[in-house]
Amino acid sequence: MLLDGREILHSATLAELEDTLPQTFLRVHRSYLVNTEFVQSLERDPAGTGTLVLTDSSKIPVSRRVMPQVRQALG
Repeated sequence: MLLDGREILHSATLAELEDTLPQTFLRVHRSYLVNTEFVQSLERDPAGTGTLVLTDSSKIPVSRRVMPQVRQALG
């Protein structure tokens, strides 16, 4: 979703989008790319997974596999 509330549909895969977006975008789950400039906090679960809380209060899951990269990127 964009800042003005609009949504844009795109036919590319997330992997293709990941290659074209600026470095501020981070793959945090197989279904999610997140602009790190809008991350408010990272909540870590005991199971090793996590949740990103964005500035608009949205919650995005973070997979256990990419948790180390996410923590480093947000470091």
